[in-house]
Amino acid sequence: MLQPTTHCLINVIEWPSFVIALDEVELVHFERVQFQLKNFDMVFIFKDYARKIEMINSIPMSSLDAIKEWLNSCDLKYTEGAISLNWPKIMKTINEHPDNFFEDGGWKFLDPESEEEKEEGEDSDVAGDESWGPGEANSDEEGLKKR
Repeated sequence: MLQPTTHCLINVIEWPSFVIALDEVELVHFERVQFQLKNFDMVFIFKDYARKIEMINSIPMSSLDAIKEWLNSCDLKYTEGAISLNWPKIMKTINEHPDNFFEDGGWKFLDPESEEEKEEGEDSDVAGDESWGPGEANSDEEGLKKR
């Protein structure tokens, strides 16, 4: 039985005991989050990328909102996805090429909304460019000079 606290996530009732100090966690990722499934998995990614991730499997979907609220209250970032990922391979790639990982946006690949926001942001920039451009400023300045 897992128990959230202010600084840790613990299970001291069953053996082996389980303790994750939240100040060591960089990100929590929820896997297999789909409407038709009854359970999801929760992955803890640590600030020390060389440390093996911790995973909690088969959490009832009814607990998802409460867990998200708890993570928000602890100021921990979380993402969610519909599929399970190959974490050993992901962490190996990050550890071998950390500069590339951060240049490519870090953990943004886990958050599908960040890609949508990025695309929307690019679209809005283009629209902004069409509504105002240097040519318009020049024509206004020329109009002022002629007067």
